[in-house]
Amino acid sequence: MNGNINYKTIGVTLDRNGKVLVSEENIKKLCNELEYFSRKINLKTQTVLKISQDLSLTHTKLEESEKNCQKLEIDIKRGNEIIEGLKKDFEKDYSKVRDKCNQFVKEKEALKKENEYLLKENDQLKDEVRNLRKDCLGYRQKIAKLEVKEIKSVIHKEQSFENEELKKKSEELKKDVSILLCDKEELIKERDCIKEKMKRLSQEIIYLLNGDPEAIEEDIDRIISDNRIMKAQLENMKQERGLTKAALKKYKSLLGKHTYNKNNDDSEPFDCQMEDFFSNHNSKVITFKQIKELLGSTGEGVKEEDYKTLTLLLVDYCNDKKLALTHQRNANKILGKKVSDMELKIKNLEKNKERICKSPNKDFLNELLTKKDVCCKNIQVDIQ
Repeated sequence: MNGNINYKTIGVTLDRNGKVLVSEENIKKLCNELEYFSRKINLKTQTVLKISQDLSLTHTKLEESEKNCQKLEIDIKRGNEIIEGLKKDFEKDYSKVRDKCNQFVKEKEALKKENEYLLKENDQLKDEVRNLRKDCLGYRQKIAKLEVKEIKSVIHKEQSFENEELKKKSEELKKDVSILLCDKEELIKERDCIKEKMKRLSQEIIYLLNGDPEAIEEDIDRIISDNRIMKAQLENMKQERGLTKAALKKYKSLLGKHTYNKNNDDSEPFDCQMEDFFSNHNSKVITFKQIKELLGSTGEGVKEEDYKTLTLLLVDYCNDKKLALTHQRNANKILGKKVSDMELKIKNLEKNKERICKSPNKDFLNELLTKKDVCCKNIQVDIQ
């Protein structure tokens, strides 16, 4: 053993006797070498571990690849089986299609033969139709000749019958024309008479209007407008009259309890009565005598409320009187204008009486004047 070991490489020295000389340097060298070798061993162990892990991974991958290969083989077998089935189906379908194509070819040949046969029959039928049309034309000509003969006889009979009816109608129309001519002559005479009357009446109206023919339309329009205004005024007056009647009824009903003594010498004649139209529902009626007594009294038994009610009643009464006076003034103005216009018209008519006496239709014009005078008098009475 000692002969085989190279101690120098290890760093160990030997004596002459072959004993190992131990020194500190040798010990240090040995320790360093041990550390170096331990490191190498650790590295190699780590590499061995990595290699073992890689081997395990490769084994797992190999197992998975083997499984996948088995699956692929199974799928390939299935695909081959499907392909073989499809081949068989294709061969069957192809044989069927081939048989059908052969049938269609045979049918096509049969249809061609039928078409040729039908074309020949069509040509034959066309020839027959032409022959029949020629025969029909001959028969139609014969029928037309026979119908013409029959129609001539029938037309002759109808014409004779129609001629008789037309003669009767012509006689009736002649009679009607003669009657219409007579009526026309009578209407012409009546028209002439009416025209003469219109001329006479227009002349009389021109005499009435101072010989001015253009004034006719103006006067008629004026009269129509005046009538409308007067109607409106009459309606307003009727409404005011109804309102005054209603107010008088209210006052009379209120004065039913307070009777007035006319035979009393000290009392004054009854002039009017007043009503409290305010929110207070206790209505009071006061005469002028009571008002004078209140004003002349010392005022011991009179309250402020009595004075207030009295003043309110007097104010309302004054307002009512003002409204009535304004209405009466407006109505009097309008009626005064109308009366003045009517007086001017009457004067003009009186001036034209001399001309009217010369006119041929005196009675008619006198009636018109009398009617106008009566209307004017009635208007004056209404105004009063």
